Amino acid sequence: RRALARLLYRTERWRTLADALKDEEAHACRDVAERVTLLFQLAALYRDRLRQEVLSTATLQRIVELSPENVAALEQLAAAFAELRRWPDAVAALSRKLHLVQDPVERGQLYEQIAEIWHERLGNEQEAVKAIEGAFALDPARSDLGERLESAYTKRREWDKLYALKEKRAAALEGGDYSNALFVPIRF
Repeated sequence: RRALARLLYRTERWRTLADALKDEEAHACRDVAERVTLLFQLAALYRDRLRQEVLSTATLQRIVELSPENVAALEQLAAAFAELRRWPDAVAALSRKLHLVQDPVERGQLYEQIAEIWHERLGNEQEAVKAIEGAFALDPARSDLGERLESAYTKRREWDKLYALKEKRAAALEGGDYSNALFVPIRF
């Protein structure tokens, strides 16, 4: 079966190769790791050679079913959903990846990606703010995140959260001017 797959790849018979890989996955794979590896090849074939984004996405979903903690599959799945403009599914894949990743920098980036999708693509300010809060909790020194939260809290008139955020940011200032740190603009 592997020899046939190599021959079909060299001769660029992509549809036949996809059928051969599906057949191999169904009948010849001995364990989950082997099946996942084969499904990654199939997903790449669908995406890169056959331009079948829907089949590529379905294959990646199958990988996640077999191996729920496969971060690479979740990353590719989120990108595929974004390509198909399936924003709620992209958020779900990124959220699943967020729960698996331990690196705080990467977690912060994931929170920001999720916030951007909620805000820009889905128009859900409340969920976007939750994601920004998650990123800010990981790195309270990031003034851009603090400013985004301040703007959102002011816009939504969440004064308690705004005041708590201002206090947190004021406490984080080192040797700076604290006089304006707790200033809360009031709009009429």
